[in-house]
Amino acid sequence: MGIDLDKIKKTVNVDLNVGQIIYGILGLVIIFVLIGWLSNTFPRQSIVDGIVKQTKEQIEKDTKKQLEEKQSEIDKLVNDLKLSQDESESLKIKYEKLKGEYNRVKPPKTTKETVDRFNNLGYPSSVR
Repeated sequence: MGIDLDKIKKTVNVDLNVGQIIYGILGLVIIFVLIGWLSNTFPRQSIVDGIVKQTKEQIEKDTKKQLEEKQSEIDKLVNDLKLSQDESESLKIKYEKLKGEYNRVKPPKTTKETVDRFNNLGYPSSVR
């Protein structure tokens, strides 16, 4: 019922020992390692590399375009801010000037002075 190795050896006519089998396996491993090493040393261009390169270029192009748009928007906003600050500064100066003039105005002491002020403002009076 068991397997008779001597009978198989005679039939196949192969007389291998354990040492030869180990050397054979070791030789195959070395051959596969060399094949793997050699296949990775040569440059290769694959379809995936091309797609990755195209995608990278497209992303860089889109990003550059977005950055330029954002930079132009920032420049516009900085310009608007400068104009607004200039206008605010001129309004502050005008306000301080008007505030000074307002503080220098004294109430009229006579009726003639009141009538003259109204006439200077363009309101003719019927009283003289």
